[in-house]
Amino acid sequence: MKLRSIELEVPDRESAVRFFRDTWGLLETGERNGIAYLRGTEDVPYVVSVAQASEPAVAAITFSGSKPELARIRRRAAAAGAPLGSSRDFDEPGGGTGYFVQGPRATCSGSSPKENA
Repeated sequence: MKLRSIELEVPDRESAVRFFRDTWGLLETGERNGIAYLRGTEDVPYVVSVAQASEPAVAAITFSGSKPELARIRRRAAAAGAPLGSSRDFDEPGGGTGYFVQGPRATCSGSSPKENA
């Protein structure tokens, strides 16, 4: 199990993208549905996504892992009383199948890369 990406909402998307690109050295991988995606140098489709919003927020944190690893996380989240979403395919770079777990301030999603599904 590893942290795959973080999804941010910001009042000035273009400034945030410039910061991640010019200061952190992330590479822009494209845009989908008004969301900008940036990646590092590893073989991961993106590590940060940035969407325009009225208030800054962490919209989601995505983990990747095998189906058994994600099942363990889902059981622990359910035992902690976290609201769980149903399994679905993700429409984002890298795709995958997973589910959403509602955390105290952000939505965390678990995903399984398509090649491991």
